[in-house]
Amino acid sequence: EYLAGSDGLFFEPEPGATGNFWNSPAIADIDGDGRMELVFGGTKDSLGQGTLWVLKDDGTVAPGWPLRVPLADFSGCNVVIANFDSDTTTLEILAASRLHGVYLISHDGEVLPGWPISGYYFWEYGSYCAAADFDGDGICEAIIAGSYNLGIHRADGTPLPGWPLSLGSSTEYPGNPTIGDISGDGNWDLVYTLKDKIYAFDIHANPIPGFPLVAKDLLYGAPTLGDIDGDGEIEIAIGCFASLVYIWKTGAPNSSRAIAWPTMKGNFARTGKYGDHWRASSIAEVELPQTLKVSVYPNPFNSAVNINVESGELQVESVEIFDIAGRRVAELDISATSGKGRTTREIDTDAKKQVVWTPGDSLPSGIYLVRIVSDGKTIAAKKAVLLR
Repeated sequence: EYLAGSDGLFFEPEPGATGNFWNSPAIADIDGDGRMELVFGGTKDSLGQGTLWVLKDDGTVAPGWPLRVPLADFSGCNVVIANFDSDTTTLEILAASRLHGVYLISHDGEVLPGWPISGYYFWEYGSYCAAADFDGDGICEAIIAGSYNLGIHRADGTPLPGWPLSLGSSTEYPGNPTIGDISGDGNWDLVYTLKDKIYAFDIHANPIPGFPLVAKDLLYGAPTLGDIDGDGEIEIAIGCFASLVYIWKTGAPNSSRAIAWPTMKGNFARTGKYGDHWRASSIAEVELPQTLKVSVYPNPFNSAVNINVESGELQVESVEIFDIAGRRVAELDISATSGKGRTTREIDTDAKKQVVWTPGDSLPSGIYLVRIVSDGKTIAAKKAVLLR
């Protein structure tokens, strides 16, 4: 849902910034004020410094941010949010710079003692870490997956015994590590991809029997842990570069606490926050509107596109159009019979309507997202391609 007056634009790089974003943000209430913050690695600033940002839920920059680090590059950093100290009212941020160390940062932008940690290197398009409270003391340990090394570190920066492990070279691209008891011994294990293999180690850095698992092509993603087939045991699922999906059975029993970091960014909402995996104890089935039908034609289009909506008993309020950057470029009132850039007409009596969107000359060629809105929520979306 876009902010009023923003047209969907939440953040723009500051003047003079260079480079691109290769990460997705993490979301959590890091300062304990009851409001969610958005945390992400930014582009380099005008002085070439790497930047790490925290935004409030209204789009303003949080106090103490951004963090600026000379020579660092956080543009590919997928940050992790967890409790790394004894103060449970605030959360800390684990962030990896491509070639300049791994940082643990307080909620107000201070790098914590013992950090950054050197010796870890990451490929340009993504750096991955994770968090888990392995010893149950309420303070998380940091899991760092680099191109050379895989490590587990305490909150003071010191490595756990046996870590880090050296597994690969800088030409091999690691994925997001995941954490769960895949050996069935009652303790969490670390699962990690590198090149075309899945590795697994216990907390003492010992390899799990039967690993590594080998795929037919590169594994860039995170191995996802869960009971996929409902047999009460944990499976490992992952897709590879050859458009194949693998599922391996571990034989380890699944339970509410058997998995700590099950997938990319820690949970299926991709918040990047440790503990969010356990927030939902069950998933309720939602009855989808079976009668809703949306079509967009012609597609691609040039001067105008027809948007047909068959909503059945649903009350459709509007049709919204967004560009690929997330900016809202048009809002069409589906109840109106005419207006600038649109024509709406009844097709028949079965709640079928057609909106004709004419974008005019100001919008460039590209992909646009057509969203159907009912009761303030998006209930369907289609892509439309404008070709000039």
